[in-house]
Order: sequence, then C-alpha cells, then structure tokens
Amino acid sequence: MASGEPITRKDLWESRGNIKFKDWEIAAKRLGLPLTRPTKGSSHLAIRKPETKANQPLGLDSLVATIYGGMSKVVNGYVFRQILAETSVTEDELWRALGRLK
Repeated sequence: MASGEPITRKDLWESRGNIKFKDWEIAAKRLGLPLTRPTKGSSHLAIRKPETKANQPLGLDSLVATIYGGMSKVVNGYVFRQILAETSVTEDELWRALGRLK
C-alpha cells in the first residue's frame, strides 16, 4: 500500500491517537521489523526495514519511522502510513500487530 492510498478501517484509524510507544514497539517485533536505539542520549526507537541487519551501517535508506513516547494522533498516522509504504505489511496485519484487530 502506498502512503497515499486510503485507509480502509476508518473506525480504527480514528482511534490512532490511542496508540502508545509500547504498542508500536510490540507491533514492530510481531511484524519482524528491526528496532534500533541510540547508544546514549535518547529514548526513541527507529523502526527499520525487514532486511536490515544489525551488523551493517544503519543509514536513512533502512529507516521506516522513528517512534518515541507521547506521539500525537498525527504522528501515529504518519508512522502507520510509513510502515505500509516502506514494507510489505498490509493494513490488517498492522492493525493486528497493534492489538486493534483480531
């Protein structure tokens, strides 16, 4: 799904403001998306593309999105769309990984 394509689950989309940092962290792990953390000075995590290896240089080409505590509804929407655009994850798979869809 390209980031410009419409979201089909509008009811879930409207509740994206309730997605927390821990939800994104768990969802990335469930989807097999690598997470990286800076060695010092920050509490954010970077969600990386599935093919990213820990022992390779981590450049912007492997970055999907950055997550951090206290993200707004708008930022949650951006992260959601970036995951859909940069990976082969479907909308329903992402909602399931976030624990919003059974």
